[in-house]
Amino acid sequence: MVIADDEMPAGSVVVVRTTVTPTQSGYGAIRPVADVALTAQETGRITDFSILPGQLIKKDTVIGHLTGTTIEARRAEYRARLQQATAAETHAEQLLTIDRRTLSDQISTRQQLIGAEQALKRAQGERRVAQARLNELIRKTVVRSPIDGTVTTVEHVDGSLVRPGTVIARLAPIQNLHLTARFFDSPITPGMRGVFLPLGSHTPIAVRVTQVLPIDPRDGSRPALLRPIAATAPSDWVMGVAGRVELSRPPQSRMLVPTRALILDQGQWWVLLQTARGPQRQAVTIGHSQGDDTAVLSGLKAGDRVIVEQVYRLFHRDFAQRYQQPD
Repeated sequence: MVIADDEMPAGSVVVVRTTVTPTQSGYGAIRPVADVALTAQETGRITDFSILPGQLIKKDTVIGHLTGTTIEARRAEYRARLQQATAAETHAEQLLTIDRRTLSDQISTRQQLIGAEQALKRAQGERRVAQARLNELIRKTVVRSPIDGTVTTVEHVDGSLVRPGTVIARLAPIQNLHLTARFFDSPITPGMRGVFLPLGSHTPIAVRVTQVLPIDPRDGSRPALLRPIAATAPSDWVMGVAGRVELSRPPQSRMLVPTRALILDQGQWWVLLQTARGPQRQAVTIGHSQGDDTAVLSGLKAGDRVIVEQVYRLFHRDFAQRYQQPD
């Protein structure tokens, strides 16, 4: 359709085909893929426990103990067994020493010496087993951080009664942090590269998509996990840091027009072509915007001249002629 207009607009551009690198934007935050649960390994009460959410804890830091009558009874039992095993080992060593001396005096036989050596080995083995059982019980009653991490939640307090498997707290690992970002338009694929722009920082971080998660039915977004491309994570790669993500797509041949040349009317995008007969409407299909320009996927060809000034006024110039009073 040609719009009757005696005045040709002064502002227009010639459409040219160019190679562009489309980008896809999303927003995300750095967080661990999953928290680490700190669980009790024995039945008892938590003591000396005072960690708080947000607290940074180093690996193997003692953050509490488990006590109680059952634990103390087992500890006493294992210590008694260790004392008995140690005494038996000492006795076996003494007998072996005696047999070695009497063998040289031809009082004991070689068979007696072999029997004494075997008895010592059995006693040593029983002592090691008793020591290992006591050490394992002590290890289970000392609550340590299994990782370098930040406390995210505290499930119990000092004095709480817990059982094996009870979650005492949850930690977010400092290492192996991922950027979890959400995208709403084109599909995301593993291996895509781009940059992460943390809020308040002017230093972009080069990132790569490592995993694409299922679409979130709540908002239709597609979450993705990203990691820094550099072997060593930068100083800004800290849990909780949020910002914008811009992913680069493969270069594509596209026709770009100034975004201000586009007209949206009843759900359809249009441009006005400058022709010898005057401004002419042309329906177009658009793609991503890049800076002040927008890619046109169909509806235009190289060499077309597109009007960029007063486009809405020209587009609706004959509105009064086409308007019909409702019944």
